[in-house]
Amino acid sequence: MAYFAESADVAEAQGATAEQVEVLRAAARTGELTSAQVTPLLGPYFECLADHGMRGEFDGTMEVGPDVELPQVVVAYIDLPMNTDEEIQSAIELQRACEDTYVGYAWKAIQLAPTTVEAWDADFAARTPAILACIRDHGGSIDEDAAVSEIVEAAVAVAETTGERCMTAG
Repeated sequence: MAYFAESADVAEAQGATAEQVEVLRAAARTGELTSAQVTPLLGPYFECLADHGMRGEFDGTMEVGPDVELPQVVVAYIDLPMNTDEEIQSAIELQRACEDTYVGYAWKAIQLAPTTVEAWDADFAARTPAILACIRDHGGSIDEDAAVSEIVEAAVAVAETTGERCMTAG
């Protein structure tokens, strides 16, 4: 699949590890990238975090699209000073550098793969009537033919005023 081949090329050009690039190239050959393929990349990512005073832990998977799961991690900044905005920004940059090098391009590829986006769009389209009804039932106003961004905006407004999570309706 061209998308994964392009992702592999970008990852390689940006200095990602050979292991991460190979996971993306394998996905290009099969047309599929799964959580199971990405999970082995977490070990080296966690080692990088540890080398920079952080701790990473696997925290199961999260669904990023219908039937599309992504490894979820928790990062703790255990041995880094976090007292100033500059120290916090520096820690975040270190974490992102480890992520990009070891696993970040694969994470992004799962989330933005055309098949994931298509599945999410189809799921959202099927749930739209229930989402619109929820928005209206909780005091929101939304047109039947509203764009996705307008639906999300209206659902966020309802959540902020009532606590109701309309985006999960349906």
